[in-house]
Amino acid sequence: MKTFNILKHMGFYMAVLLPLFTAAQETALDKYIETGIANNPGLNATYKEYEMALREIRGSASLPDPQLSAGIFVSPVETRTGPQRARFSLSQMFPWFGSLKLRKEITSLLASSRYEDYMEARNRLVYQIKKRWFELYLNQKEIGITEKMIHTLNILEQIAVKKYETGETGMADILRIQMEQQDKQARLETLRDDSTQLTAAFNLLLNRDTDISLHTPDTLEYAIEGQDFHHRTNNNPQLKARRLDLQVSTEKTRLAKKRAFPDIGLGLDYVIIGKRPDADPAGNGNDAIMPMLSIKLPVFQKKYTSGIKKSELNENRAQLRINATTNNLRSEYERFLSNYKRSRRDLDLYSAQYHKADQVMQLLLSEYSATGKKYDEVMEIQQVLYRYALKLEKALTGYHSAIAYFEYISGNPDIEPIKSQHHENH
Repeated sequence: MKTFNILKHMGFYMAVLLPLFTAAQETALDKYIETGIANNPGLNATYKEYEMALREIRGSASLPDPQLSAGIFVSPVETRTGPQRARFSLSQMFPWFGSLKLRKEITSLLASSRYEDYMEARNRLVYQIKKRWFELYLNQKEIGITEKMIHTLNILEQIAVKKYETGETGMADILRIQMEQQDKQARLETLRDDSTQLTAAFNLLLNRDTDISLHTPDTLEYAIEGQDFHHRTNNNPQLKARRLDLQVSTEKTRLAKKRAFPDIGLGLDYVIIGKRPDADPAGNGNDAIMPMLSIKLPVFQKKYTSGIKKSELNENRAQLRINATTNNLRSEYERFLSNYKRSRRDLDLYSAQYHKADQVMQLLLSEYSATGKKYDEVMEIQQVLYRYALKLEKALTGYHSAIAYFEYISGNPDIEPIKSQHHENH
């Protein structure tokens, strides 16, 4: 019994870490997310595309550039009031009524769509950071569990050696323990290599040096009472962007129809006239001013009809993309719900199984410590404990990963987006 007590105090029984996620640990993840949003180059590039789209809004409502022309008469043209010396013309074309407003609306909708593309990229990055963080957590937990198992095997080896010296067991027990120690040690080295790779991948998401150390929590929260999730995807940026694309297509169809109407031009001609030296008629040498009106006639209607048909087809495509995105989100929601429910079932199952195996272990270890018997059962049950400890942590990270994915497909409403001053104003 003395040996049994030593084992218990040395930490043989691997604790099942169900719950407490401290505020400090939650803050650490929040800070990683903030760093990623601020520094990730791919996300920043997507935001620049949105800013470029914003810059196009003001220019989209501008009129075409006016035209100015000038000419000098090499041989002056004689008129009643004098010879024409030079002519200047200024003209401005105006598109059909409402065309400029439509162009501005289209570019504004395009900018809003680019913003939703940015939000989609941002939400995806947040999900990737969380997913990587949970993978790091699982890696560190498996390292800790494996180290505890190696420590347990070392103690079992000491007991087996003592039992061998007193003739209560054979050398085979010691050799089998040593084989298991080597297996677990090899696994530990692999896990440490994985930790280096996971740390590098996580830091790259934050656009930082790959060797910066990270802090993962000791435990993760598990809401035993469960949570209610509803199929809400209206805030999903992908879906919002597709809806905006449909509005863009609709407005482009209206604009294409307006292009089939004539453009109107207003102009002014100014003619410099010299004085007649041989006579002095009324208005002698007065310059001439002539207002002008021009109309661009859309005579060749085929190209306009083709443009309208193309815009209508684009509307149909945009609606189909909305339907496809909606169906995909529904499918992803069902996948999340399945993963979430499975994780909860696994958590309940592995927690119960672990505690039962732990009770069996205590009974077998007590007997082995006292009599040297039940060695095979001790070795088997410690492997069972090892497996259930890992399964329990995998179920816990699966539970959190599922929730993180739900936040992603539902639009990640709990995270404040980066807002542009231009976006707020327009």
